[in-house]
Amino acid sequence: MGRHDQPLPDGNWEVCVASALPYAPANQVPRELTAGEMAEIKADFVASAEARHGPGSTCWSLHCAHGYLLSSFISPRPTGAPTAYGGTLDGRLRFPLEVFDARTGVWPD
Repeated sequence: MGRHDQPLPDGNWEVCVASALPYAPANQVPRELTAGEMAEIKADFVASAEARHGPGSTCWSLHCAHGYLLSSFISPRPTGAPTAYGGTLDGRLRFPLEVFDARTGVWPD
């Protein structure tokens, strides 16, 4: 584990993702999101797309870079997540693609 992967000594924010498996032994154990929380997160992404859609708007982006919530689903670490949203690449991509599809419904063109 590189120096950049070390948790802060204190003041960490809550980490939540598809399964309660830590990134590495030194990291905090994330809280597993419930189906209801995932639906709420998806609805928040849709609401942000709806708020942006209008005259002069030509595109939107779905940010899945390192350190953001959706990247935590895509990452192969931790591997072997026991939920339908983990493990294989297809499983890890499932939630980000559900969010993408839901937002695409707001901007079908």
